[in-house]
Amino acid sequence: MKDGHRPMNDGHELDQRLLRYLRGELNEEEKERLQRQLTEHSTYQQRLEELMLLDEEAFPLPLPQAGKTHDPANKTLPSLTAQQQMRIFRRGKWRSRIINTVFTAGAVGGACILLMVTNSLFSVWYQGPTEGDLFRTTRDMIEFTKPGVTIGSSTTSGVGWTVETKYELRDQVGREQAGIGYFQHNLFFTSLSSRETWSENFFKKRLYFHYPVADLDDRGVIEQQNHAGWHTLEQLPEGTVAQLAISFDHLLTLDDYAKLADKYDLATTWYAVDTGLEAPYLTDEAGMHQSALLGEGEVWGFPASQIGYIDESGDGRATGDSTDLQTKGFLQEMQYLADSKRLAEEMEPQLYWLRNMPHLSHNTLADRLDYLQQNGVHLYGALVTGPTKELLKLRDEPSVLTPFVGKVDWWNWDQPVRNGEVSLY
Repeated sequence: MKDGHRPMNDGHELDQRLLRYLRGELNEEEKERLQRQLTEHSTYQQRLEELMLLDEEAFPLPLPQAGKTHDPANKTLPSLTAQQQMRIFRRGKWRSRIINTVFTAGAVGGACILLMVTNSLFSVWYQGPTEGDLFRTTRDMIEFTKPGVTIGSSTTSGVGWTVETKYELRDQVGREQAGIGYFQHNLFFTSLSSRETWSENFFKKRLYFHYPVADLDDRGVIEQQNHAGWHTLEQLPEGTVAQLAISFDHLLTLDDYAKLADKYDLATTWYAVDTGLEAPYLTDEAGMHQSALLGEGEVWGFPASQIGYIDESGDGRATGDSTDLQTKGFLQEMQYLADSKRLAEEMEPQLYWLRNMPHLSHNTLADRLDYLQQNGVHLYGALVTGPTKELLKLRDEPSVLTPFVGKVDWWNWDQPVRNGEVSLY
């Protein structure tokens, strides 16, 4: 290779020659040689562009025009045609665009990867290892605090850090189960918001239970409600079915209640359970007893046909009418809620009613569980459904009091039972 075409490996030497070229200090032979090298070597062109973009203070003299003596007003490149100059500038402009595009794409891609990684870590940390945890906690909190309401199908969707889950709410009148609305919660980071949507745009609070308090003389309230409840059933025509919330004048075991209920052609859908907090709730901050009637959001219990026990061998969830299985299943779910206290308390603030009771704020799910484990499962009420005239027969039971009539529907008692269960664990 001729000397005029040999590339320069010394960066300092190259910079000096390019600077002299820009200042117009090279003779004709040196300029021609450097121009040939600029044409043949892209690295020379790139370095020349960089030197051209330096601040003017980097050059002792202004740049002269090609082929002319130095002129302070002249800042064009020496000895380069307009076409050569445009080619250098275009090449620099495209190089800058490519660098900016690659940087932007890399930043966006990195942000997406970071979003997916943090979302996965957050989901594992907050929601637990399985989707079943969220379903199970939601189901228990709703079915344990809303008499007669059960969870049906559910759908889950999520974008980024937001997870939205929608559950169908159902209840039973006679043999027929029907949807009554939806429960939906949105989880964004650690913020959980919940809301209920009812088919009739509202949820009418019809069902109340009377908790037996020894030192509370409310016979007047009891007699008034006894008359109102039984009278309502008397006015309903033949060929109808209804819901009826009944209470007992003393606490019953599940076996005691089974003996009572077996005498009638009725279906029990929900039990009101003594969890140790009902009596304190009936007192104000001064310790004075108020009305012994408890409604939705104040009672605690479990659905008669939905609860079941998961055996330790993990073979599945056994369901049935056995009172022993029902007791074990209820205590097992209470233990699960106590272990999932954070999620349970945030699932539905209005369901966890103790938050609104300052004088009871020290009580927790663990307190309920501890009371149940020490005292056993006892009932002070139940929600039953069936033919209205069959419900009216309960009036002859001395231990049954304060009947509250819920929903009423046309006759469907001859239809087969269509109860089901969804389990994700």
